[in-house]
Amino acid sequence: MITALARPNRPSRTLSALILVGLLILSALGLQTAQAPAAHALGTGRACIFFAPAGARGLGHVGWAVRVDQQDLWIFGSTEDTSQNIIAPAAGQAGYYYDDNQAWSATSSWHEVLASFQGTQAPSAATPDSGLTTIPHSANYFEDYTCEDVPNSAVTAAKDVIATLPTVGYGIITNNCEDHAYKVLAAYNAPNLIAPVTDPSPANWYGDTVNQWNSADITLPDCDRQNCDNQDPIQAYCTNVYRSITSASWPTGTIELRWSDDCWTNWARFTPAGGQDGVNVQIWVERQSSTNDGGIPARVGGHYSFTVNSSVGPYWSNMLYSPGPARACFSVGGPAHCTNWV
Repeated sequence: MITALARPNRPSRTLSALILVGLLILSALGLQTAQAPAAHALGTGRACIFFAPAGARGLGHVGWAVRVDQQDLWIFGSTEDTSQNIIAPAAGQAGYYYDDNQAWSATSSWHEVLASFQGTQAPSAATPDSGLTTIPHSANYFEDYTCEDVPNSAVTAAKDVIATLPTVGYGIITNNCEDHAYKVLAAYNAPNLIAPVTDPSPANWYGDTVNQWNSADITLPDCDRQNCDNQDPIQAYCTNVYRSITSASWPTGTIELRWSDDCWTNWARFTPAGGQDGVNVQIWVERQSSTNDGGIPARVGGHYSFTVNSSVGPYWSNMLYSPGPARACFSVGGPAHCTNWV
């Protein structure tokens, strides 16, 4: 059993006066608060901000996501400006071309939102109009996110704003990723937003929004699907949202098959029965498929061995992705005991 590791120290979220003054000189004259367009309430929704602390030369970088139905459909994206330009022209201005600010968006499920910001792969279930086939940032660039329920979401108004983002250019102070995220969230009717004019650093804006929303600062998973194979689910931050899919019990203990809704993968969890201290146990996850399944070669997950100590258990295995049925197993010096295939 391995305990979770802390993230490396992040850059400070406080802008020095010298940096801020210099950037203000380089920016367009005057600071203006982004104005949200008129919006019609379309029911309960949810809005999220994603945070990359190392972005924008250490000033921080943000992305956004808004839920567009009552099930599990989201629009999400960001303005990356991977060229590192301080200012990029808007449509109609001299020097403009269509991807000056590298704004992107996609429409898919919440799991795909996390996978896209986590950065290992583009959404596999994105809608045909999403336009996202590659991720314009490196894996693990975004590290955290926070979300807030929206009582009266305005999906159409948010979509109208999202459609304009690739053409509005980029400015490191008054027209950056933070301003664009604010415009989307304000159009969507997200409550308790902080205007960028009062908090121009994306790092500070994100931290202050977490406090303003009174919500958690959640760590993004480090992996997704097959990229999680043989990783510890706690160390990879795959346990934010998980379910026990099935379980089975014997006199020696109970084995569970667990599933991460964030990382879309499985692991086994073993709870020893009383009086089992000192017993050697192995636990693991298996895939049922005997052939290549969804691009994943068939194999059995590696066994995780330990000697039971009830004061530190339960115990868990590393993860294994299974596009088809999977099961969790354990062995106490003899035949395997497994859950049903599910």
